Amino acid sequence: MLAPDAAKGKSKPQRGTVHGIALEIRGPGAERLARDFDFYFHRPAQESEESAPYSIALELLARSPRPRDLPSRKATRIFSDCVLYESPEGTLVYEYSGGAVLRVQRSGPASHAELICESPSLTEEIGYLYLQSELGRFLDEQGLHRVHALGLGLPDGRAALALIPSGGGKSTLGLSLLDLGLLGRGRDEHGRMGLHAAFVALFLVVGHIAMVFGMLDPAVMGGAAGHRH
Repeated sequence: MLAPDAAKGKSKPQRGTVHGIALEIRGPGAERLARDFDFYFHRPAQESEESAPYSIALELLARSPRPRDLPSRKATRIFSDCVLYESPEGTLVYEYSGGAVLRVQRSGPASHAELICESPSLTEEIGYLYLQSELGRFLDEQGLHRVHALGLGLPDGRAALALIPSGGGKSTLGLSLLDLGLLGRGRDEHGRMGLHAAFVALFLVVGHIAMVFGMLDPAVMGGAAGHRH
């Protein structure tokens, strides 16, 4: 479990570990962002940073981006909702059209990012996607690979895992099974509507996460180069 803030309104650092990856979130909104990952953390981060083979740190700055937050060089790549500036030293700077700047510095088994954004909702969205991407990258290095799949609980009590690639139709399959009455048999109408909404939300979120996975690793996704936003 991630260590919660001791008092409401305080912005104490949020720390936790998952499969040997130390995670720290600092700044306004850290507690809310940390709750999105609470389920995956097995214990408080009691060990020192030196003992964890991998570490991720995210600092949240609640203010509007300023011109000096961006590098003077030309953009490396242009995506649908942000522009990437990549330095020769490996620093990645993302300028989001919604008014946010994410600076990512990777150094071996460590990743540190600074997210500058005044909007709490946009801060949570971009912060979540950054942490998902880096956690997945370090898990891959440990042989714990992400699986694109749809988990189903069958009426007879058994469970099934449908291995479907990203964009292959997991959410569509879930919605279809729900509409056919093969899922949610034990739920009332309100419960089935909740499942329906969850599948739609999963479709939107996973699609966005897949896109940002590519953005956070320029080698994965191509794009236009040599343009300034």
